[in-house]
Amino acid sequence: MDEIEVAEDFAAVHKCLGTGKSIESTRIHPLKFRAEYHEKCQEAEELGQELDEVKNLRLKAQEEYRNAQVHLKEVVVKAHEKAMKDLEKNIDRKRRMIDWELLETARLEKKARKLESLALELKERGEHA
Repeated sequence: MDEIEVAEDFAAVHKCLGTGKSIESTRIHPLKFRAEYHEKCQEAEELGQELDEVKNLRLKAQEEYRNAQVHLKEVVVKAHEKAMKDLEKNIDRKRRMIDWELLETARLEKKARKLESLALELKERGEHA
């Protein structure tokens, strides 16, 4: 038996399963079988190529997704670093402002004490005069 006969028998058995027909009544003509077989082989090959293309698209999409994840992580890290740097600058500025306010407060307190001392001195002079 050659391939065609085996294929014909397989096709005939497959075709009459559940139909109650005899295998002989369902035999397929060899030329018709070859044409159908060739057509199905082409279809399978085309679908295989399409599957390869779709797989490649999926792989490209996965790579783009990974690249996007890496880029997002880089952006988040940079944003975090910038935010921390800005906060440090803000903290330093506020510390300098506090230091200036304390110095200014001390200077004004010293002037106030001088003025009170002067006022007290003038008051004492006024009482003695």
